Amino acid sequence: MRPPATRSAPRRNNRDLTVGSGGSYVRNRDTWTVKTVHRDGSLTVTSVGAGGSTRLPAVYAAQHVELGYAGTAHLVQGVTVDYEHMVCDPDVARQGLYVAMSRGRSENGTAA
Repeated sequence: MRPPATRSAPRRNNRDLTVGSGGSYVRNRDTWTVKTVHRDGSLTVTSVGAGGSTRLPAVYAAQHVELGYAGTAHLVQGVTVDYEHMVCDPDVARQGLYVAMSRGRSENGTAA
């Protein structure tokens, strides 16, 4: 079970899970903050970008929600964070290294 205030990311689009009243829905790779973990395993989450909230059913959460504090270089392209730490293979391509190493405002680091 994920504790409240954990960053999470759904990995499957679901147009039936609406967010707020704007017609938006749960999308693959959105980032959410878990506000409540309910006894039945469902999660009440708030969108990090848009701010809307929704409740993810327990089955959806168990099968399609992952922790959202880490991602691949492809996933984080275009994202800016305060601190970036990359774990990589010594043979990483320079393009992937550049993307990952240019995400942090205050600090960027790498470990092989």
